Amino acid sequence: MMIPFLKQAVSSSLHLNGLTNPVLSVGQVNLQLGTPAAPVKAADLLAFALIDERRVNSALPLPVTLSVLTQSGLRDPLAPQLVIQGQDGQLYAVLQNTMRLKGVESDALSVHSLSRGRLDLTLNGLTAPLIVRSIDALDAATAQGKEAVLVYKLDASDLRDLKLTLRSCTYE
Repeated sequence: MMIPFLKQAVSSSLHLNGLTNPVLSVGQVNLQLGTPAAPVKAADLLAFALIDERRVNSALPLPVTLSVLTQSGLRDPLAPQLVIQGQDGQLYAVLQNTMRLKGVESDALSVHSLSRGRLDLTLNGLTAPLIVRSIDALDAATAQGKEAVLVYKLDASDLRDLKLTLRSCTYE
């Protein structure tokens, strides 16, 4: 919840650079987050920032009730990977309805960086979920008992103005 707090507490520009142990820039001050022994993932910070932003910005194309899936766990090598055209390191917000299908009243939100044109899915088994293009389609898939995923490109260049753009993807 660091980024939402800083957005309220300071009027300076806010930027985050790097994926693991990123540098947080608050105006002219640069703060190194994390250490090799206790790493911090920019993706996790941004996922929590997106949830907070959704609370105050109803135009953000995210469901109201979200849970964050952090990147601290190990990737399941058998889980499907999404294929997206883009540059390594680009950030994507991934919504999954897996938790709702298990009776939890929340969609799962995770932020990932593109690596070799691939994004890992979290909370997934061996089957590839349906790729949908809207929150309504995610809700419809949930009503039908189908696992689904929705992918947005995340522009986090200005932490005061996080932007999501719907992205097309396929499976490997």
